[in-house]
Amino acid sequence: MSNALATPDPLSFWKRGGVVLCFCLASAAVLALGRADGKWSAQFVYSLATGLSVWLLMERAARVLGLSFAQIFDWKWRSLAVVVGSVVAGYVFGTFVGDAYLGTSTWELASRRPAIFIEFFVVAVASIAVAFGWFGARLKQERLRAELLRAQQLAAEAQLAMLRSQLEPHMMFNTLANLRALIETDPPKALHMLDRFNDWLRATLRTSRADATAHTVADEFARLKDYVALMAVRMGQRLTAEFDCAPEAAAAKLSPMLLQPLVENAIQHGLEPLHEGGRLQVAARVSGELLQLTVRDSGAGLSNARSEGFGLQSTRDRVALAGQGARLELGSAPGRGTLVQICLPLVV
Repeated sequence: MSNALATPDPLSFWKRGGVVLCFCLASAAVLALGRADGKWSAQFVYSLATGLSVWLLMERAARVLGLSFAQIFDWKWRSLAVVVGSVVAGYVFGTFVGDAYLGTSTWELASRRPAIFIEFFVVAVASIAVAFGWFGARLKQERLRAELLRAQQLAAEAQLAMLRSQLEPHMMFNTLANLRALIETDPPKALHMLDRFNDWLRATLRTSRADATAHTVADEFARLKDYVALMAVRMGQRLTAEFDCAPEAAAAKLSPMLLQPLVENAIQHGLEPLHEGGRLQVAARVSGELLQLTVRDSGAGLSNARSEGFGLQSTRDRVALAGQGARLELGSAPGRGTLVQICLPLVV
């Protein structure tokens, strides 16, 4: 697990500064209420100078040491040194700033009345401790959230692997069933189809052994073309196909075999039942931060077998795992046929 995942920053730089400012105001109020003169402005100067000094020193020291602000709360020797050094140096600097504002000397006053020094120091350290506790609690929440996201990611990867293991045999069984029918009716065509099936299977096995995270839209389109060529052996002139992949979409990352069940459904349930066949269109576009994929056919239209079948459901499941903004829409195409549109977060 990476460092960024193990120790996420719960807040940005400016948000952390805002939190420190709130604690400075609170500590100033405590100091003012606890004194007879109740000088709010003086207590505010002391608290603000001390709190911001400690915070900025911690930010700077963490950066010099190569730590994120969140890693200060890991309480290792380097982070502990940052905390102790920042608190001491920030308190001293804040006291000098407050003394300059009032024209007094806390150190000289403390030599005569040690209780004054102890009062300021205890309130300052207590305020810093409360702030640290708040940041620590936020950090714990963020770590738990990061661990949950990691667990969800691993579960999603496992589910994708399971879906893929189901998809590939599903397609192979359909192809073998078609081969069996052709062997009885048209042996030469069956032999040609077997050759194309062999080519497709070799490409599929090669892709399955590669890194799935490196699979692109261009790779997916190349495999779809192989599959359509395999189906064209059986359907002949009844099947025409168009593949339109925009240049900016070609390099986008895509889960392997995401579109193939849709193309298979379009041919098996949409185009093949028609005597005249029809046209298959597959397109990929980029729109803002989304990758848009379209599978359209001019076939028989929607049916229960198509809208509720294994292929479409598996694709729905995989799209649902793709993240925020991912969706699959199934409907009738203008004129005749079926249109499936997928939107995914763009990953390049």
